[in-house]
Amino acid sequence: MTMLPRSGGEADRWGSPIRDQCYDRLPLMFASESRAISELGLSNLRRLGGFDAMSPSWEALSRLLEPLETIDASFDVPSSTEPMARSRADAIAVLLLRCRDTGRPYWNWSSDEWGLLVGQSETDFRRRVPGWAERSTRSFLIAYAYHLGPVGIVSSAGRLNRAMLAARVFGHDLVDQGVGHIRAVLSQWGYQYGRDDSKGITSVVCQLFLINRSPHVEDFTTALFERVRSEDLLTPGIRALVYPVQRAVAFLGFCDGPPRVVTSSVMKTTDVPPVWGEWVERWYNTSTLTPKVRRTYRAQLFMAGRWLVERHPEAADPREWTRQVCADWVAAVDRMQVGEYAVRTASLGDRIGQPLGASTKDGYIATVRTFFRDCQEREWLPLRFDPQRALGTPRSIRDVIGPDPRVISDDIWAKLLWAGLNLESADLFVSGSGHYYPMELVRASTAPSFRCCGRRRASRRLTSVELSPATGHVRPLRAGSTTPRSP
Repeated sequence: MTMLPRSGGEADRWGSPIRDQCYDRLPLMFASESRAISELGLSNLRRLGGFDAMSPSWEALSRLLEPLETIDASFDVPSSTEPMARSRADAIAVLLLRCRDTGRPYWNWSSDEWGLLVGQSETDFRRRVPGWAERSTRSFLIAYAYHLGPVGIVSSAGRLNRAMLAARVFGHDLVDQGVGHIRAVLSQWGYQYGRDDSKGITSVVCQLFLINRSPHVEDFTTALFERVRSEDLLTPGIRALVYPVQRAVAFLGFCDGPPRVVTSSVMKTTDVPPVWGEWVERWYNTSTLTPKVRRTYRAQLFMAGRWLVERHPEAADPREWTRQVCADWVAAVDRMQVGEYAVRTASLGDRIGQPLGASTKDGYIATVRTFFRDCQEREWLPLRFDPQRALGTPRSIRDVIGPDPRVISDDIWAKLLWAGLNLESADLFVSGSGHYYPMELVRASTAPSFRCCGRRRASRRLTSVELSPATGHVRPLRAGSTTPRSP
């Protein structure tokens, strides 16, 4: 793969549009500014019908409006989109009204004041601002805060579409280019979330862009990754993806490789609903299965979580599972292919896309059945269905599971049978305390087992063999023939 060159100079680097601008940043509001905001009223502040752009009150607010207008012009958002124009106007109106109420301009607000304004989620934000604010107002406020507010505003903003925010701040082209470089490396290594339709890598790379204040992968340093881990700056659902992203950046030559992680849970929670992942971890921490089986079950439960995102997002919480969801999961497993809903497929080779084996299907269904059975027995979940019935393995799968003996040729089978009939004490393994079982028991059980396990044919049954002294070949004897002679 072609290594990415480092950018040569500062001219082609991204920078905040207000970085080199000089503004009047006095920490207090002028009385004329507070009066102008009140005189304009909501209709003018929100640019609604009857908006008076020539009002002298706007001139009085020029020192507050100029930075916002400069930032607004840098956003990569279609200006012709009416909802976006409304949201931007409402965001500016909210900022101006808050400046009047606090008596201080927005550039003098503390981290806590910005955090109280934007909230931890859209619902939290709605409780803190007037009801007239459009739905996308919060995302524009956070974008303004990214340029005007504290450095850590994005990391402390709670639930937020950071990929959309990065595209708005840095531009879609730069963001897509940076994410594409990471995806190309991960796809080459066989990571399934290197695909274009996987949102996990886009989310974590965009968060790193915002934290680093640069949309360039070549600016991802080892110190950045160490800070992200030590300060826990990423959202919980995608923290595990820092490892493969740092591996990819190290491969491109811009940082050191990630530290070795001795845990089996790395990268398994990718694209798993957070609530489903919390229930799986709760079950994992209390299960009495062996550690290896628990790890296998957890990986398969995370696969079920990725299936829920695609087919039943409303059932991400196990408390919302019904018999219908159970039936859909059993049907999905019956039609599932190798590599589907897996995180990494490099080790699967040519088997990707082939139907799952019957035993694997039975295992996937049994895992979810065990999970719900245990959760119900511990009284964590309501008894809405019987896991043994709702998540039972269909007969069409069970009938395919069974012994699959090898076909043994006659000469090999005859040698095995001869060895069983002529078994001696010296042929058995001897430990420090002697034989595990008495010789008589082993000899008595060996010959009958060969007769029962042999291929039954109407024309011939191998009950004994004969070793030819002249040729050394073993010849099977038919029933009624003489007993085998010792060699």
